[in-house]
Amino acid sequence: MHESVITVEAGSRIHFGLLSTRPPFGGAGVMVDRPVTKLSVTRSQVDSDHVGFIDALEHSAELVARVESLVRTFREHFQIRDTFYRLSIESLPASHCGFGSGTQLSLAVLDALCQLHALPCQLPDLAVRLAGRGKRSAVGVHGYRRGGLIIEEPNENRVLNDIKDHLDVPTGWRVMLLTPFESVDSVSGSVEKKHFEELATAEGLERSRSDMEEMLYDRLPNSVHSEDFDAFAKVVGQYNELSGRMFASMQGGSHRRGWVGDTITHLREGGYLGVGQSSWGPGVFAWVPSEAVAFQLKSMMTDVGHVEVAKPIRRRLPAC
Repeated sequence: MHESVITVEAGSRIHFGLLSTRPPFGGAGVMVDRPVTKLSVTRSQVDSDHVGFIDALEHSAELVARVESLVRTFREHFQIRDTFYRLSIESLPASHCGFGSGTQLSLAVLDALCQLHALPCQLPDLAVRLAGRGKRSAVGVHGYRRGGLIIEEPNENRVLNDIKDHLDVPTGWRVMLLTPFESVDSVSGSVEKKHFEELATAEGLERSRSDMEEMLYDRLPNSVHSEDFDAFAKVVGQYNELSGRMFASMQGGSHRRGWVGDTITHLREGGYLGVGQSSWGPGVFAWVPSEAVAFQLKSMMTDVGHVEVAKPIRRRLPAC
């Protein structure tokens, strides 16, 4: 009997910054076509799950354990008995760079398993309930299926924020994604949780709240609708700077000190305004008005770090 193989692919999430350091947080970000997460799943021929990686893809024991745990949770949630899975991960972004790789991987696993069993695929709900995703940012959870630039609607009565505004970035615009050659300490898991616990009791962190809301709910959408790249780049850079100030005590300034801050300063001095730190970094983004400009900038930044040219994913209606 021929076994079905389900293959799914996801892009990445760039985060422009949170609106608040406290729930329900709020914020905005955009889905882009790379780095790519790609995996396949089929039923296993043995009574155990197996998570494998193609072409000696770099991975950690922690990542394997997380995927295996999610598979077990999925099986328990849907009360699936006597079925095990073989997962083959073909492409995977580096972890903890600020591009939402953990959320996209979790959603890809859940998506593939749901398709394999022809189950209802309320992925946002499953991402929250089974994978614990979307606690602080809902962009990657909504964006996995829906793409686009997403501005969240903070809602204290929901675990996962709704979408306030869902936009298509003009097709010609591109975004550079930069990461350092050398690994840096990541901010995730228990470290991230501790940071937010401390920030929740700090005073005076949201002095710029009204300015940030104007940027997020007025200037940003208007710049996209009017296809005004200069206005878009300016507001994204300014918003990222103000959002970062709320985390200055944790990262040494509006952006992480060291490579991240130095790279952003270098890009700004070169005249690029739409630059910033995605999430906790160390991933840096830089918006440019065309693919030609993107590859020109890439050629000038290859000695700074790893550089990719990414294309915004067009918004889509949810399939289910």
